[in-house]
Amino acid sequence: MISGKKMRHNIMQIFDETFAITSVLLLIALIVAGLGITISLTMLVLERSRQLHTILAVGGSFRQIRSMVFWEAFIMVVTGECAGLLCGFFLSYLLVYVINFQSFGWTFLYRVDWRAIGISLPLILITALFASLPAVYLVFRQSPSNLLREC
Repeated sequence: MISGKKMRHNIMQIFDETFAITSVLLLIALIVAGLGITISLTMLVLERSRQLHTILAVGGSFRQIRSMVFWEAFIMVVTGECAGLLCGFFLSYLLVYVINFQSFGWTFLYRVDWRAIGISLPLILITALFASLPAVYLVFRQSPSNLLREC
């Protein structure tokens, strides 16, 4: 015979082991997202390199160009975070109250971990700003006069 507490502990341990893979998947998703932001911003900068160097040639500062790229990263990430939160809340509601209920006849207690969301959103933003550093580096790699002379 197993007591209710012991059985509950064993069940919760099995659930925790089952969902431990989600931590690894989260790490992989964050790495892929960081690479996606880096590649996207780098391509945007490469497409506009003549424009950005023209700004430098007519008196714009490196700080202004860096600020432009960082603002692009910021807007891209904030938009992605908002869309991700909306989709995440919708899909979690659908999973808990529709799919689990219809498939298994039971549901979870739906609870949002606001603390985890509050911690993760700024961390994602900071990571995105660090991911934009290679794009900023590409802008300053070549001198404006050499690039504009090639036109």
